[in-house]
Amino acid sequence: MPTFRHQGSPFALHDSMKRVGRVLCNIPLLARGLPPMSFIGINRGNYLSGLISFYEFADASLLAETLVDAYEMSAPSYVAAVATQRRPRSVELRERTRIQNLVAQLMGEHVAPHEAEEPIREHFADLSEGDREILVASITEVLSKVTPENSAAWGIDADAAQQYRDAIGSAPSFGLARK
Repeated sequence: MPTFRHQGSPFALHDSMKRVGRVLCNIPLLARGLPPMSFIGINRGNYLSGLISFYEFADASLLAETLVDAYEMSAPSYVAAVATQRRPRSVELRERTRIQNLVAQLMGEHVAPHEAEEPIREHFADLSEGDREILVASITEVLSKVTPENSAAWGIDADAAQQYRDAIGSAPSFGLARK
């Protein structure tokens, strides 16, 4: 592999090649009108093991399975983001797994959006006040808008979303998130 020295680093070209490769893998998806692949939630261990298995043994099965799993997880989120024309903030991307886990927990415990602020603040007590404010607004908005039809975007199955809606006794709200 050729190396490129930039600012003293022999890895600059290698790192760029990874990014280009990830972008290129989206061309067939986008050409067919499908959401792009996101590597944010990919199981890193399986991904690296799959790459090694592919390069060393010409076996793409683990890599393919890992990519499909990541795509199935990320595609609904992309569709929901595009549908709402909302760009996620960096804290929402960094804390995606914790957000999904907390949303599932709050829905399972039938915590209504207007009752969720304190549990959200406690769950993210390790973050700055500004980040907690963003997450309070974001998660209460999810809780107020989740339906069986859009629940996959937050990693919730349709039945759980319907049970949540029934338990809190309110229809989804599509207004602005509470401040």
